[in-house]
Parts: sequence; C-alpha cells; structure tokens
Amino acid sequence: MMMGATLMLTWWWQASRLNLPRQQKATMQEIWHSFVSGIWALFLPVIIIGGFRSGLFTPTEAGAVAAFYALFVATVIYREMTFATLWHVLIGAAKTTSVVMFLVASAQVSAWLITIAELPMMVSDLLATAGRFTASAVYRHYGGYPDCRHGHGFNADGINSYPGINAFS
Repeated sequence: MMMGATLMLTWWWQASRLNLPRQQKATMQEIWHSFVSGIWALFLPVIIIGGFRSGLFTPTEAGAVAAFYALFVATVIYREMTFATLWHVLIGAAKTTSVVMFLVASAQVSAWLITIAELPMMVSDLLATAGRFTASAVYRHYGGYPDCRHGHGFNADGINSYPGINAFS
C-alpha cells in the first residue's frame, strides 16, 4: 500500500511539475465498454487462484495454464497476436532464459571450483585456529543478518537474537 501511495504521489508531483493536461473523466458507457472488452483478461487471476484453492494444479502448472489461457485469449478472442508475433515473443523468451541459465551454469562452475580448491576447509581451519575474538567477529559479521525463515534475527532493541551466536562473545 505504501508503494502504491508513493507512486500516486510521484505521478501527481510529476504531472503538476510538467503541467500535463487533464483528461476528461470516462462516462459510464466507456467504463462499461472497457470492462466488457477486458472481461476475458480478468478471468486469468480467477483461473489461477481458483486452481490453487481447488487443488487442481500446483504453482508450476498454474503458470503453464495461465500462459496457454493468455495465448488463447490473445490469438483467438482479441486477435491481437499472430503466429509471427508469437514467434518473436518465443525468441525473446528463449534469449532471456538463456541468460538466466548461463548465470546458473556459471554459479555451478564457481561452486565446483571453490570445492575443488578446498576453500571451505581452509576457511574452517582458519576459524578453528583463530582466536576467540576473530571467530566471534566473523560469526557476527556473516551471521548477524535477520533470518526470517526460522524466526531468528534482531529483536526490537536491535540486539542480535541468534541462538548460539552470542555464545562466542
């Protein structure tokens, strides 16, 4: 809600600063026509959430169902997408996916190289032989961020409330 309010204020400020002209308010007939022409698109969230709630499909399957429904609506109902534009959309999606997969592959190679170089063992040995203050500083630095998944993190006073971390200080 704060993000929406911030966006509204930003657009209002920009429009007043740039002296943008106001548009006429839409009539009820225009609003109704807009609603009727967009009813097919408005069914998409209903299909997704209804599928979740009824147990018809998982989130992955919901993405596939949503993609096929959107493709059907764009090509058959609205007739805004041809197979030529679909081809360009698929090429763009393939390029985006290839970038993400390249990053995943690079991360896998990096993880393998770190493991082969026995870097985790070196860090472990360094911390085992380091003094109590050094180990405490490292643990506080790398372990001192809130971990909301397990309910640990910082309490209202800003004190680190991780169990086990305070034992090193």
